[in-house]
Amino acid sequence: MLVPYSVVQDKESHGDIIVWPLKALCDYIEATGDFAFLDERIAWRRADNFEKTSHADTVADHIDKLIETARVNTNSTFDFAGVLLTAKSLSEVVELQTSFLRKRIELTVEQAKDFQAVASKAAEDVSKPIKTAFEKAMKEIKVA
Repeated sequence: MLVPYSVVQDKESHGDIIVWPLKALCDYIEATGDFAFLDERIAWRRADNFEKTSHADTVADHIDKLIETARVNTNSTFDFAGVLLTAKSLSEVVELQTSFLRKRIELTVEQAKDFQAVASKAAEDVSKPIKTAFEKAMKEIKVA
């Protein structure tokens, strides 16, 4: 995902969540004709804490990575469907489906934990100026 929404996706995005940044980008370029935007350099984010890294690539490079991630995830899903078609019994289908769902649930839990950590940090960052202003006002009231 593109920043600042990188926290919305997990390491193996599912569904159409990975498509929306591409749609928004296409809409932007269509509305503005600003293809030069694709050459802007933006930093990557760390997977563990979503902090910006010192490494920056062009928006076009970020889009390439996004498309590659979508391709890999789509292929993974189709590969799983192919494995299901080779199952010889209902119990084997259930076993394969259970394994697939377990992996998806683990990824969802990991995503939720990551999102919670980022949301907490974002809430702290947003409230910091308010807290500072409040503390300053309280000090001024005490002095007066």
